[in-house]
Amino acid sequence: MTEYLLIRLYGPLASWGEIAVGESRHSAVHPSRSAMLGLLGAALGIQRDDDAGQQALIKGYRFGIKLECAGSPLRDYHTVQVGVLPRKFQFRSRRQELMADKVDTILSTREYRCDSVALVAVEALASAPVDLSSLADALRRPHFQLYLGRKSHCQPTPG
Repeated sequence: MTEYLLIRLYGPLASWGEIAVGESRHSAVHPSRSAMLGLLGAALGIQRDDDAGQQALIKGYRFGIKLECAGSPLRDYHTVQVGVLPRKFQFRSRRQELMADKVDTILSTREYRCDSVALVAVEALASAPVDLSSLADALRRPHFQLYLGRKSHCQPTPG
């Protein structure tokens, strides 16, 4: 019989990012596979630039997601610094953009979901970097701060 780890995801504000190009950052109504992989990776302490660790996560787990409550949408406004492109040039990273000779500020919108609830079943495959019991322990005592989407509304848990 297949074993699953059940995770209930609830937050006053969550954002399940979609394609983020330009000034509008939209949110899906439910967590994506990449959001779940990011959450597990943060709990386990896998760095974003650790390609081998990231690949192990991708190949090691499957997810089933049940949206229990979509929550209500919320739009937030931010000011964001953007680099001004020199002629015939393209920025290759956010870091490179902010190091440009000239930087402007634009108004940006972010979408969130208020009071959304999702139930996630995690299945560990044979190639999983850790078993479900160790994964549950990591989620209880995460290596990195866990948040549901965007860090800008992350509130650290009391310590």
